[in-house]
Amino acid sequence: MDEHGKKVNIGFFKKPGAAVKDSADSIKKLNVFEQGHRYGLALIMLALISVVLGVIIAYIVMPMMMGKSNELSVPDITGLTIKKARTELEVRGLDLRIAGEEYSEKISSGLVISQNPLPFTNIKFYKVVEVIVSLGSEKIQIPKVYGLHISNAIDALTRAGFTVNDTNFDFCEDLDENIVMGTEPPFNSFIPKGSTVTVNVSRGKKNNYVFVGKYVNMSADSAVSLAKSLKLVPFIYDSVKASILRSAVIAQYPDSGEYVKKQDTIKFKIQVPE
Repeated sequence: MDEHGKKVNIGFFKKPGAAVKDSADSIKKLNVFEQGHRYGLALIMLALISVVLGVIIAYIVMPMMMGKSNELSVPDITGLTIKKARTELEVRGLDLRIAGEEYSEKISSGLVISQNPLPFTNIKFYKVVEVIVSLGSEKIQIPKVYGLHISNAIDALTRAGFTVNDTNFDFCEDLDENIVMGTEPPFNSFIPKGSTVTVNVSRGKKNNYVFVGKYVNMSADSAVSLAKSLKLVPFIYDSVKASILRSAVIAQYPDSGEYVKKQDTIKFKIQVPE
C-alpha cells in the first residue's frame, strides 16, 4: 500500500491467468514457425523429385516406350544432284553435308558419288547425311609427242592415261617415215583421263611413193611392164585357165588408189589361155 493506504500493483507480480495466456501465445508462435519450415523443406523435396522423375521419363521411359518409332530409313541419294539430294533428306527430317569431292569416270560432275550413312540405314531424326560429290572425269594434258617414233609416242600417251584409238598416215616433207606429226585432240589439250587419242604419222616424202593404178583387165605383159616402169616389183601369185586369147590380170594387191613405196611388191592374179 502507498502512503495514503492504497494498493499498488507490482509489475512482476502478475495474475496467474495472464501468465498462462502469455506462455500459450509464445508456444503457438513457435509451432507456426516450425510448421512453416517443415512445409518449405517438403516443397523443395517434392520439386527435386519432380525434376528427377521428368529426366527419367524423358530420357529412359519414353525412348523405351517409343522403341524405334523415332528412327527412319535413309533414302538412296547417290546419282542425284545436290539440290535434289538435299530435298530428299529434308522431307525426312535429315540434313545434308558435303564431306568432299572426287573425280569419277562413271558419275557426272555435280552428282552424289557416295553417302554416309549408307542407303536404307536406320538413323534418328535430325541427323546429318554426309556425301561425296563428283568432279566428273579427271582432265589431264595430252603430252607433246611430236617428232617421236610412233611406238614411243603410243607408249608415252598410254602411260599418261590415254588410249590410242587410231593412227593416220600422211606424207610429210619434213619428217621421216613413222615419225609423229601430231595428235587429235592436239598436244597440250586437257581432256578426260582415259579418252582416246588419234595419232597422225608421217609416211615420209611423197616422191618416195608410187600411186597404184588399176591393173585389172590389163594384159599380164602390160601390167608387169607398167609396174616395173614405176619402180615396183611385180609378182604373179596365182593363175587360172580360161577360154581367152591372151593372159589378163583379174585381181591385184594393193588395190588401186593406194600409195606404196618404191621397190614394194605389187601382186597379180591372172587368167591364161587354156
